[in-house]
Amino acid sequence: MEKSLFRVKTRGCGVFYVIATTFDYAAGEVTRELNAQDYGFSGQRVVTSVDFICRETFMQPGTI
Repeated sequence: MEKSLFRVKTRGCGVFYVIATTFDYAAGEVTRELNAQDYGFSGQRVVTSVDFICRETFMQPGTI
């Protein structure tokens, strides 16, 4: 499975580094986490940018 490391910049909450499969998924994970922590951004656009950093192929356990 191929996953990438993304840097997700947010408005007012800093920068997060996320391992995900797509830009949208990385942004969604940060948004969900911030909403779960109730930083007062519920229903607002929190993510300002998502930058690709690197990609890595991860082998499933038990595969050679």
